[in-house]
Amino acid sequence: MPALVEKAGMDLVRPVRVERRSRQQLEGYLNAKLDQELPLERARNMGRSYALLGLVDPELDLRELFLSVYSEQVAGFYDPDSTALFVMDDMPVELLEPILIHELVHAVQDQTVSLDSLTAQGRGNDRQAAAQAAIEGHATLVMLEYMLEKLQGRPVDLSTLLDVSQVLGPALEGMGG
Repeated sequence: MPALVEKAGMDLVRPVRVERRSRQQLEGYLNAKLDQELPLERARNMGRSYALLGLVDPELDLRELFLSVYSEQVAGFYDPDSTALFVMDDMPVELLEPILIHELVHAVQDQTVSLDSLTAQGRGNDRQAAAQAAIEGHATLVMLEYMLEKLQGRPVDLSTLLDVSQVLGPALEGMGG
């Protein structure tokens, strides 16, 4: 954790609670979050707007789509509301390290500045999207540097590279093997 916090350029204020959750618990959590962030009427209106623009089928249930995608792709997540990092109990242990690194960065970010305040709906779509991109980009950068250092056995600072693909490409190919 100290190396991760240093790489993230932030301070760890308090220990991060990590808990395992079942897929059923995840689905309950996601439903509750969708109720907060995308109420049924708003989801219907968004779906109708997207359909009028020809982007989706008029019969598409946007909330169901989001729930399906989130449920099947989530291996772990940091929840700012409970300040806990949750890992799915069906994840193989060998796949947990990058997930934990990425999500721990979110926990440290949240200890530094409230993630919920940065991504609040009242800030407007553009600001929300920009904040979310910066939050995810930072966590992904730290995760990639951490994993590359582990693979290469030497420090890596991706922000100093002119062409990240020169380092990232061969490392990803090696991981694929």
